[in-house]
Amino acid sequence: METLRECGKCGVLKPLSEFDFRFKERGIRQWNCKSCASAYKRDWYLRNREHQLARVKAGRERRRTENRIRLWEYLAGKMCVDCGERDPLVLEFDHLRDKRREVSKMILDGFVWNEILAEIQKCEIRCANCHRRKTLLERGAYLRKLRGIIDFTKPRVYLACGHVRS
Repeated sequence: METLRECGKCGVLKPLSEFDFRFKERGIRQWNCKSCASAYKRDWYLRNREHQLARVKAGRERRRTENRIRLWEYLAGKMCVDCGERDPLVLEFDHLRDKRREVSKMILDGFVWNEILAEIQKCEIRCANCHRRKTLLERGAYLRKLRGIIDFTKPRVYLACGHVRS
């Protein structure tokens, strides 16, 4: 039979499994049961909601800034695997496998750097032009769809110079 314990908040005798650990390695449990602890945490959050939201927002902004700096430093020594372009402003991450999220979205959402770095390890670095070309070539269906919309056989007039290309 499981040991019973009295909750310090509601005074009800409950099995020990109804009390969260305070120090798991030492086997010490909380003084109040899980349901009372949950109610306390919910009430505390509602009383401190504005402060908590501001704290979370500030932390996200801080991580965003730190991650942007780290990303810039990471890309500063890298180059496009196709053409050798080294300008960090135009370098992008091309996922090779197991894509979880876009790296830029992870930075924007304030993920911790270790998670972002793990996602970067699944990528090759390409400049925007090479990345676009590679993606379009891999997705041949996109080009076939474009051919159905745009007639590539018609002569085109370039507005900037007036040149006609047939």
